[in-house]
Amino acid sequence: MIKEIQNTISKGFKSKADVNYFFTLIRVLLEAKKRGTDFKVIKFYSDWMLHCQKDNLKEMYDYFEALNKSFNEGEVWDRRSVNEYVERLTSFVYLRDQLKGLLLEFDLKPKFLYEDELWHVFTGYLRELIINKPINFNKLKVESKYRKISVFVITRTAPFMIDVDDALYWIIFINTSSFPLHGVIPESIGLYS
Repeated sequence: MIKEIQNTISKGFKSKADVNYFFTLIRVLLEAKKRGTDFKVIKFYSDWMLHCQKDNLKEMYDYFEALNKSFNEGEVWDRRSVNEYVERLTSFVYLRDQLKGLLLEFDLKPKFLYEDELWHVFTGYLRELIINKPINFNKLKVESKYRKISVFVITRTAPFMIDVDDALYWIIFINTSSFPLHGVIPESIGLYS
């Protein structure tokens, strides 16, 4: 299994299929070594890629609970705080850390995890695999005084926004408004043009 992962990495990531296959191998490794609970973020993103929607948030419950609470700090939500949470989710910061940790256990130190340019190529394909696959917050049990997130999605278009260099957008639907919140995913600008 390790040799297959090493071969896949050494070929480089040239398509969505390469990234999908890499995650398949990683999931098989985690299951074989019974380490899935140690690498919950990897499991979360691989589940998100493989399903048409993600509604089991247990792997990253604390993260999503904090994101939802950022909407409930006061009557007016703090756009900067929400943007920070969304940026961490869509730049795959936690995923990168867990992949480094897992692969180091097997003496693998692939360049794509340590060189930003290669990481951006990898995550560009990963974003393609999660576009229009919503994260459904309905099962998230959070007390909300003002509002609650119902759905988060990454998409190619956002309502009320002008396209920015064919970038990707995040959209958050909340229970108190018929208009979703939205923004540009910074790392995606220019990747798809």
